[in-house]
Amino acid sequence: MMLPADPPPGNGRALRRFALACAVVIPVWWFGMFVASMQPEASRGIAIDLDGYFLPRYVQTSSRLAAGSLAVWNAAEYAGVPLLGAAQAAVLYPPRVLLFGLLPPLPALHAFMVLHYVLLAVGSFVFLRELGLTAAAGTLGAVIVTFQPFMLHGHYAPHWIGNFAWAPWILAFGMRAMGRPSISTALGLAVVVSMQVLAGYPEYVLDTGLVLVML
Repeated sequence: MMLPADPPPGNGRALRRFALACAVVIPVWWFGMFVASMQPEASRGIAIDLDGYFLPRYVQTSSRLAAGSLAVWNAAEYAGVPLLGAAQAAVLYPPRVLLFGLLPPLPALHAFMVLHYVLLAVGSFVFLRELGLTAAAGTLGAVIVTFQPFMLHGHYAPHWIGNFAWAPWILAFGMRAMGRPSISTALGLAVVVSMQVLAGYPEYVLDTGLVLVML
């Protein structure tokens, strides 16, 4: 099996430059192109999941946690349904908990999306560099992964980007753990896997695991 090469020279500097560019470009891109598409009155009912499920659950669960109550049960839906066990509500997902606990609902939603696009872009760059690509090739690859059509059509299901953003980080830490195992790498892998599990789309966790096994 081919193991990942050592990080190319200047990897840290290239990563810092790319991350800084993402922190500037992605918010401009998001607010300049997609803010209007996030409105509840979007045509063809494509916003029904966001407006009717995801956004209310995100607000509800953070409100419960802020009040010191674990969101175990949702009495307002059907005759009552489990809330803590509903994966797509991302009840214990740290970015959702913090953003929707500190910000009003719509600013929190925008911050959630921008944060995860940045995480996806930077994680893709890190993973491609781990495979041995140059900084230029890693940048191009990260742009292609981040702005793929499938992801751009998923803005009304924020758990997609919330979950997929961690996939390249898992692959990067997983490849490094196989090639150069260490305590810090194992801890990093455990953290990013946990974040993906909590983000609310178990299918992506399985898919990411299968890709890592193949690699």
